[in-house]
Amino acid sequence: MYLWDSGPCRQAELAAAFDTDSASMTRTVQRLERSGFVRRPPDPDDRRATLVESTPAGKALRHRVEELWTELEADTVGGMSAAEQQQLL
Repeated sequence: MYLWDSGPCRQAELAAAFDTDSASMTRTVQRLERSGFVRRPPDPDDRRATLVESTPAGKALRHRVEELWTELEADTVGGMSAAEQQQLL
C-alpha cells in the first residue's frame, strides 16, 4: 500500500516508514519480489542503489486490498460513534 501511494522508493525509506530494521525489510521485499508483487530496478539517480516498486501484479491487488481494509475497519469500529472512534485513536 505504501508503494501504491508513494511510488518507487529505496528500501531504507520503507524501513524508516515502517519503523523496522533493514534486515527485516530486506526479507519482506525479497518475499514480495519472489511472489511477483514488487521489483527492484536500479535507482536512476544512483546506479549503486536500487528502488522498490510495485509490479503490475502488485498494482492489480490494490482494489481488493482497499476493500478488505474497509471491511476490517467496519468490523472493528463500525459500532462506535465518531467520538468513540476518535477517542480510540
